[in-house]
Amino acid sequence: VERTLRIALAGYISSIPPGYPLYVSTLYAVARGVFGVQDISFFRRGTSEPLTNAYPDSPRSALRTDSSSIVVVQTPAS
Repeated sequence: VERTLRIALAGYISSIPPGYPLYVSTLYAVARGVFGVQDISFFRRGTSEPLTNAYPDSPRSALRTDSSSIVVVQTPAS
């Protein structure tokens, strides 16, 4: 599930056209579409601060990442 989730999220982010923002709500929708994902939260890397929408620096800039840059941390089931 972890690998599939990272690939799905990176694929979505890479598909955002230049000048368009990354909406966290869409990340949730993409994650929910991955079989086996039951619950998910997004945080800024290295913090406990929730991820917020990201906007490119200019209309010609694109937001990009790859699956190796996405960290998935599984929590124990309660």
